[in-house]
Amino acid sequence: MSSIGNLLSFPGRLKKLTILVSVVFVTLLLTTRIFNGWFELVGWPVYDGFQRATAKPAKDDIVVVVITQASLDAMREDPSLRLGWPWPREIYGPFLETASLLKATSVTFDLLFDSYSVYGKADDEAFNKALKKYLVDNPASRVVFPAPTSISFKKPNSDITKEIDAKLFYGAVNIPLEEDGVYRRVPWAFESPDGEKFPSLGEAAILGRTRIDSSNERFLPSGDVKSTLIKFYERDTLPLVDFIDVLRVYRSEFHDGPKDEAVTEAKKMLGGRHWILGVAAPGLFDLRPLPTDERAPGVYVHTTKALNLIYGESIRRTPDWAIAFSALLLGLGLAVAVFRPASPRPALLSTVVIILFLIPSLSFVFWLSDYWLNPVSFIVAFGALAIAYLSFRFQTEWKERERFIQSIKNSMSDSMVQLIRSGKLSATRFGDRREISILFSDLSGFTSLAESTDADKLVEILNMYLDECVDLVFSHDGFVDKFIGDAIMALWGAPVVGQNDHAQRAYRTALEYQAAVDRFNAKAREKFGFEGILFVARVGLHTGHAICGNIGSHNRYNYTAVGDSVNLASRLEGLGKQYDVTLLMSEDAVKSAGAEGSSEIYLVDKVAVKGRSKPVMIYSATAGIAAEKIAGYKAAFTLYFRREWSAADQAFGQVLEVPPAKIMQRRCQDALKHGELKQLRMGVWHHDEK
Repeated sequence: MSSIGNLLSFPGRLKKLTILVSVVFVTLLLTTRIFNGWFELVGWPVYDGFQRATAKPAKDDIVVVVITQASLDAMREDPSLRLGWPWPREIYGPFLETASLLKATSVTFDLLFDSYSVYGKADDEAFNKALKKYLVDNPASRVVFPAPTSISFKKPNSDITKEIDAKLFYGAVNIPLEEDGVYRRVPWAFESPDGEKFPSLGEAAILGRTRIDSSNERFLPSGDVKSTLIKFYERDTLPLVDFIDVLRVYRSEFHDGPKDEAVTEAKKMLGGRHWILGVAAPGLFDLRPLPTDERAPGVYVHTTKALNLIYGESIRRTPDWAIAFSALLLGLGLAVAVFRPASPRPALLSTVVIILFLIPSLSFVFWLSDYWLNPVSFIVAFGALAIAYLSFRFQTEWKERERFIQSIKNSMSDSMVQLIRSGKLSATRFGDRREISILFSDLSGFTSLAESTDADKLVEILNMYLDECVDLVFSHDGFVDKFIGDAIMALWGAPVVGQNDHAQRAYRTALEYQAAVDRFNAKAREKFGFEGILFVARVGLHTGHAICGNIGSHNRYNYTAVGDSVNLASRLEGLGKQYDVTLLMSEDAVKSAGAEGSSEIYLVDKVAVKGRSKPVMIYSATAGIAAEKIAGYKAAFTLYFRREWSAADQAFGQVLEVPPAKIMQRRCQDALKHGELKQLRMGVWHHDEK
């Protein structure tokens, strides 16, 4: 209730409420026709994905007898037969005798026998005779053939059906494809050219119905639903028996054939079950695309439908009332998600979550209850609704951002203004916690220069220095947070959102910083006649989490970063003087930049700065120092870390070209003189001053 209250308390609530009610009403109109038009076509891949994700193994009430390529080869290669396709129809006599022996519940032929046998009239009559015998011997069983539902699909010819037509059952085999060429549903009735209505082949086999008329109208689904969605089973789990194995069972039972393991297994699978005979050989052109199998024998469609009927399984269409109720809840949720947040980012994120995650999840929840709710129409409708809501909010946010810019543009850089206008910087005072890289720099020698230089000249010199260093920061897409006299604070990773390589950019800037100062010194010597080095800049760099945002008073505030990470970067800049180096970088900055083991840097010390108990490894640049000296310093530091003071003293003395070596040697000498170092605890040097 509080969310809805926040929504309605938003300025202009009447206008927003009108938008909410009108657009939700339009959304309801769209979603109540979810199964119409291209929404259905575009939603089928989702339907197929749900089928595959939740498919269960098929049960064994029905066995599929398939004519495979192995069956065709065996019949052709058998010396006593030498039969090519199509086979003589008398071959189905042994098939029916085996079905009778094994007490088949029903025998269904997914084969067309409408044309007369190429082997002559006697062949069709032999099939007729076998059918008669089967029906007499098995009065409770059913024999099902394809129904005459089109010019191409006709029932068996009269030589096969004579005298027994009334005892046979007929079901349609011409299941229609969806527009994308996949079988997913079976109509409840198939109409023949002469107006008769037939059920599907699987329905005729299981329910024992054939022609549909007013006498069995009660079996028809209620309402205007014209077809039933099939619930498919896991791929390759339908019980299968090769046709040639049925003949092997026949030979073993009636002609003393071999009773091997294959025959025993076939008998076990066939006994007391519904039989559906179809083809699976690729050359017989009856492979069909299903949601769970892109090349399945067509007989699988009828078998799956038959199993659905046995177990009362099907995928039902979601009722209109459930669609409408879901749409209403989603519409309200979307309104709250867009209008409640104070900034666009969470509104956009919430919208994306609702449309791309919540709606498909809702559809899947319905699916688990055997209902199909097409998420595509919901995604399209609520996507349009979200665009309408967000457009309204963005228009409002843009106006507020412009007012904000006008109030602060005289106190910030043009680049900052453009960041706000482009939307890369949030124009609110509310901050967020993020990982950033922070660089602090300060000049050495500026104070003495200021005491001996005119103010106008000093400002010109300082501006020349800042131009050079700021250009360096900008060249690596950094953000100059502030100037503190001659000091600079720069950020990467904020305020720009999504700068994933901020650590690498900051690292390169830090390494190139002294070169920028050297360029300034060269220009200063040329312009002002200074001799030697005018400035040396110390730099501190750290990467870590900080609070970023517009910080200040109600009337005046600036975008900046605060927190322990910022303090550490500042401390590292100050420590440079103690180690006689111009650059100190934290271990986090080095690791985040992927520079561990780089020859450009070396480990200086392990320290704990004032106000921070957690120790940090600090690194400096190797520029201008011979590689063998850097290696010697590393070896000396290892001895120092082991508290081998005498050896470390000598080792540091051999690499005094590495600036920190003098400080480290003095520590070793103090340790030898006093027996311990008060500030060195567990290998960490604690700096008690800033």
